Amino acid sequence: QKHFPSLKNLSCLILGTGGSAKAIAHSLKQQGAKITFLSRNPEDKKELTQFGQVLDIKKPLKEFFDLGIYTAP
Repeated sequence: QKHFPSLKNLSCLILGTGGSAKAIAHSLKQQGAKITFLSRNPEDKKELTQFGQVLDIKKPLKEFFDLGIYTAP
């Protein structure tokens, strides 16, 4: 922890909603980050709301993020 900056309240955008995205979200949530997922089918991804919001990739984003993580194939 002493070598890395705090992730508390860091806004993170995760592109993808598969297993890798869930694992990353779990870790980020434990560190206090705010998580947003981008999904092609957000209505099928309600289980991810435990980590943060799930947005439709086809709609424009209305906010900025501190960190972006691409997990889609």
